[in-house]
Amino acid sequence: MPKSGSRRKSERAFDLIPTFIDLKGRRFQVSNISSEGIGIIIEDDGPRFFTGERLEKIPLPLENGTVNLKGAVTHISVTGSGTICGIRFIFSGNEFDSIVRFVKERTRSRSSAEKTASGRG
Repeated sequence: MPKSGSRRKSERAFDLIPTFIDLKGRRFQVSNISSEGIGIIIEDDGPRFFTGERLEKIPLPLENGTVNLKGAVTHISVTGSGTICGIRFIFSGNEFDSIVRFVKERTRSRSSAEKTASGRG
């Protein structure tokens, strides 16, 4: 059986600067993101999500403001580092550019590489 990662159309970014988003009145840490969706870490005492649930407002913090996306919960997975809720984005316009900006702004390896290139690292 193929690994689940091999079915993905886009690469996920995992090495993110700690980022939190607000959903259902709680803050969740972003675990990973791709052009297709986002993974958040959910706590045992937090609000419940269910597969197929639609989320009308997924706020992505950007340097120039917050962009709100829509999505649907695709899975809840228990991993060694916690429980991950996978949410697939539902696009209605040019939100894809916002995801690209988010990844560029929040990826650790990019930030380190830029500091080194500019002589600050």
